[in-house]
Amino acid sequence: MYDVTEPKSLESLAVWKSEFIDQVGIDEQEEFAFIVVGNKVDLDPLRQVTKTKGEQVARELGAVAHFETSAKTGHNVEKAFHAAASTALKRSAQRKPYVVCEPVLHSPPFSSVSPSVRPEFRY
Repeated sequence: MYDVTEPKSLESLAVWKSEFIDQVGIDEQEEFAFIVVGNKVDLDPLRQVTKTKGEQVARELGAVAHFETSAKTGHNVEKAFHAAASTALKRSAQRKPYVVCEPVLHSPPFSSVSPSVRPEFRY
């Protein structure tokens, strides 16, 4: 997200995206649906970043969408969240689930095992 009244926030998007991807440890091309949102469009007289410039930077960063919003008035906020959620769901449905660890349960069923008995885990 960047502030349409502050050009430096748009310029910082590439760094923020890179830092996020590094921190989360994901493959940006396959797992991360980057959506660029320009906020504070209600402050049009103070605008310093054009919609065209925001769209250009979004394309350069490989964003799947660009929205201009106003948190104050709610303009396009629901639309941006809907796009983010639907994109994430579509990508999630296309990925194979992975198991971090799976419990190996012994008889009797785990739900009836006393607290002193711990399940074995395979990694």
